[in-house]
Amino acid sequence: MALANKYRPKSFSEVIGQDNAVLALRNIIKNKNFHNGYIFSGTRGVGKTSLGRLFAKALNCSNYDEENGNPCGVCSNCVEIQKNLILT
Repeated sequence: MALANKYRPKSFSEVIGQDNAVLALRNIIKNKNFHNGYIFSGTRGVGKTSLGRLFAKALNCSNYDEENGNPCGVCSNCVEIQKNLILT
């Protein structure tokens, strides 16, 4: 397993250095104010993929934490996203 995958954050609180992006994504989930698409941009290694995957998990999670927007990590949707089974 690649180090990037092994240590990828599993909740928004584990994301480091992207406070504004995390706050924005949490507010989108909390307020249920979704749009058709989102663009994650930045230089290599800043967390675009990690934030995108967390956001996808939170949007598809059947039991996400409504208070802070974190995905549960144990429902079938979260497990499938974590194992790269449905993001192809």
